[in-house]
Amino acid sequence: MRIPNLRNRLPPLGTLAAFEAACHHGSFTRAAAELNLTQAAVSRQIRSLEEHLGHALFERRRHDVVLTTAGRRFAEEVNPALNRIGKAATSLRKGQAIVTIAVEFCLAAHWLMPRLSRFQNAHPDLQLRILTSTNPTEGDEFDLAVAYGQVAGTRLQSKVLATDRIHAVCSPSYAARKPRPWHVDDISDAELIHFDQRGFDWMDWPGFLDKHGSSPRYPTRLSFGTYNNAVDAAMQGMGLVLGWSFAVRLPMLDGRLVSVSRLSVESPDALCVHVPTDRKLQEGARAFMEWLNVEAVT
Repeated sequence: MRIPNLRNRLPPLGTLAAFEAACHHGSFTRAAAELNLTQAAVSRQIRSLEEHLGHALFERRRHDVVLTTAGRRFAEEVNPALNRIGKAATSLRKGQAIVTIAVEFCLAAHWLMPRLSRFQNAHPDLQLRILTSTNPTEGDEFDLAVAYGQVAGTRLQSKVLATDRIHAVCSPSYAARKPRPWHVDDISDAELIHFDQRGFDWMDWPGFLDKHGSSPRYPTRLSFGTYNNAVDAAMQGMGLVLGWSFAVRLPMLDGRLVSVSRLSVESPDALCVHVPTDRKLQEGARAFMEWLNVEAVT
């Protein structure tokens, strides 16, 4: 049966959480540590609860606290109820829809993952599922996809997050072969790591060098089918690779890759987020999209 005027009858929830923790630990200090509060704050919460109920709930001792008779009676009723509320809330959180994010391998490893904890800290109850692939906009099992370039057709709505620039990058040991900054002819003479991902019209070395009035000096010796593997090869000291700034952000920051020249070109394809048009964007996906907008410019 429902109790009327429940709000006026119940003590503040914070006082009940402090009471349960103090019961469990037999100490205001240890209860404070669990609740991430000061000992004084827990003591005030307990005192407020005692004033609300009109009974002393704990006997204060030098190093611990012990429940009074009234405190034991209250704990027998209240603590199981608090546990049931906690279990119910956990069960509902587990039943929340999972937000699925599809992202290209290199973007995931070197741009998204290093900053993802910031989103999780801001949204602790949101569940994320990260799918990585060479073509994240394929299929329809994602809520959002992060990839370079806009997608033709009406299946996806594309929003530009940021433009990007492409540089010649390599490992520090490979860069040390010549004083920096390298001239365009130095780049043309180097071991150039290519990647040829089927179905994609990416900027390549001939296109990059042509923008600066040059061309590769030697035939291709090393080529990969995915950009992620090409970047890994460059970090291993095998040569130069074209570095999209977002995709190589982390290895550039931690020193595994360096830029050998001030030469760069603007990427023909911007970094975009893609949203399926056949369903409504759920709240969690909308929060992630707003977060992406901020992260893309920081």
